[in-house]
Amino acid sequence: MNKYISDLKDLVFSKTAKDATVVFIGNATSSLLAIVFTIFAARSLGPENWGMVAAVTSLVAILVAFGELGLDAGLLKFVSKLWRENKFKEAKSIFQTVFTVRLMLAATIIAILFLAPQEISKLAFNSKDTSLVYFSALGFLAALIFDYQIAATQSKEHWIVAAFLLTLTNIIRILGLLFLIWTDSVNLASVLKVFTGSGFICFLLSLYWHQTPLGFSKNWQEILRQIIPFSGWMGLNKIVSVLNGRIDVLLLLSLSSAYSAGVYAAANRLAMGVPIIVASFATVLAPKLAGFNTKEELEIYFKKSLGLTLLISIGLLFGVLVSPFVIKLFGPEYKEAGPILQLLFISYIPFTLSTPAVNTLIYSFKRPQIIAIMTIIQSPLVIAANYFLIPRFDIYAPVVIIAATNTISMFVSYYFVWRYLSKKEEGLQ
Repeated sequence: MNKYISDLKDLVFSKTAKDATVVFIGNATSSLLAIVFTIFAARSLGPENWGMVAAVTSLVAILVAFGELGLDAGLLKFVSKLWRENKFKEAKSIFQTVFTVRLMLAATIIAILFLAPQEISKLAFNSKDTSLVYFSALGFLAALIFDYQIAATQSKEHWIVAAFLLTLTNIIRILGLLFLIWTDSVNLASVLKVFTGSGFICFLLSLYWHQTPLGFSKNWQEILRQIIPFSGWMGLNKIVSVLNGRIDVLLLLSLSSAYSAGVYAAANRLAMGVPIIVASFATVLAPKLAGFNTKEELEIYFKKSLGLTLLISIGLLFGVLVSPFVIKLFGPEYKEAGPILQLLFISYIPFTLSTPAVNTLIYSFKRPQIIAIMTIIQSPLVIAANYFLIPRFDIYAPVVIIAATNTISMFVSYYFVWRYLSKKEEGLQ
């Protein structure tokens, strides 16, 4: 019994737990504020217009995944170690190269959006309103450059700064929305302006903590040769993962109705706090998992991280209990979102439990291709399943698909971790 108490004490008071707690509190606060914004915006706009807002933000998230190209993971993998070793010059060269590449990708994607706004609006939003595409382009740029700032501060393990900036984004959105409500000027366009503007404002404020000059460093080719083999797989994995997780709103808009998209998006936006918090926990794990040299060290750390994910999973069960009360805040139009939110919380339990295994494969065993290939295989199946099931089960279809893919991913990732840990070699590859 004393051993279990000692292990629990070590788990709770470990540096990883402390770092994770800082990030968790920051992201939990940010997620709570995002819920407040969602409730006010969805209630003010109604399901149809809120469905359009959700569709724009979903497209923005997908575009950010393409523009980010896995380079955030590259910063965590390569910069974190350099920063801890006080090799600031080398770290800053990576920052400069990554930021410049990101802006080049952003310019390319925005140019494509501006060249064919009518076609993209019809395809993505089932609408002739091209302003939705322009809002998507601006929202994408704001999110992409601000996302870089968050990744940069996290790679330096400045967890408090990163958490503060993420929280500030939602504070600005809530203040902007409250101003719109006070002036009786809430509509689809005004809410999208608040959403987009908050990203640019927070990017400018973040420059106080981290500035990166434009241009390529002298050794940019060497840097890219080092980062791309790792980040390429991570980028591919993120693109497919975000596509799998965000395409549901766009498909509901196309195959069902704006009303269904709005109702589902109300529940989905509340549940979205789960992957955000889990991702923040994974961010804390990444630098640690990348630094182990023996399997014995890794196994001890892996068990601790698994214990923390079990605690997070218990918290999700609490979310299931309070879901009906939260949904009531949206108003009677969103009554159908209650059961959806409960099922989404349950579907994210295997996703949460898979976090230690997924990050161990990526950062300790350097096998990001396993996760990428798994999500690539899932992607056409997810899209096909949505096309087949949405006309039959409407808003319940995406929930079933999320639960299935998360469960499969959990079992596959743990199988490969068990396989690599079972090898006789002492060192890590």
